[in-house]
Amino acid sequence: MEADLICGANFGDEGKGCVAEWLAKNNHYSVAVRTSGSNAGHAGTERDFHCIPVACLWVPTVYIPAAGVINLDALYDEAEWAMDRNKDLEVIVSPFAAIITEAGASSEFGSMGVGVGKTRIAYLQRTATRAIDIKHDLEEHGIMVLEMCFNELDKVLIEPGQGYGLSLHSKYYPHVTTIDLNPYAIAAESEIPFGTDITVWAISRFHPVRVPSPIGGSSGPMIGELNDFEQVRLGLIEKETWGDIDGQRKRICEFDFDLWKSFCKRCRPDKVVFSHFDKFEGSLSEFESKLGCDIDYMSIKPAEFFPAGKIK
Repeated sequence: MEADLICGANFGDEGKGCVAEWLAKNNHYSVAVRTSGSNAGHAGTERDFHCIPVACLWVPTVYIPAAGVINLDALYDEAEWAMDRNKDLEVIVSPFAAIITEAGASSEFGSMGVGVGKTRIAYLQRTATRAIDIKHDLEEHGIMVLEMCFNELDKVLIEPGQGYGLSLHSKYYPHVTTIDLNPYAIAAESEIPFGTDITVWAISRFHPVRVPSPIGGSSGPMIGELNDFEQVRLGLIEKETWGDIDGQRKRICEFDFDLWKSFCKRCRPDKVVFSHFDKFEGSLSEFESKLGCDIDYMSIKPAEFFPAGKIK
């Protein structure tokens, strides 16, 4: 059994959805798994997704595992949209995936207030609503409620949310999310069998972004944060940098090589992918030297990646 696992190297918004779409278009996967919660939005070229994988148009089966945290309105909308376009698509949800029943509150740490953290707390307290509790409603929307049984012939695409810098057990605590975001934690949440041959695809931006800091608080430290003048000069003020907290733009910074080195030490990527090459300034060879590795693929347009060697 084989799996391609996408891992964000920054603080989210690296382009995981675009990598997932690109990989799904160019490979024959039997299953696409979406881990994490519905607070993490992934953009494909067709639309944004909060529950099911971006790869839903190019695979026969998508799966939300037990570790998933689901917003029902988003799930029903995305599943209906995907099944209307991919007539053979099966949307499967683990019976033990958690259902958001109450929104959270934006915190001083930059929480999105969607309710994912509150739902995970309820799960630990044994009070959460799970998919098995509303199985009939899910099945009325064409969604199957069962545990995925992977087999040795499966080729799986694993699409998590957020990025390594937001891992719960990291130096950035308490400005973090409620799970860890390294390959072994993501693989465990995806429910793929132990011993699966996993290829880790790292995705990063040349200018990482982070959610806006709420009024009176901070979403966490950023090394080399860029002011408005630098963002305008570099052409970094664009639609995707607008956040969902008080209508503020997301924070943007220079590349954090220390964070990257920590990511590589812990996550050991097999393939390195960078998005937004059109915003890059300087020498690519010098940048790679500081990275300590070669970049395999880059993109200028969403979901269109090319070998980095073409421009070296």
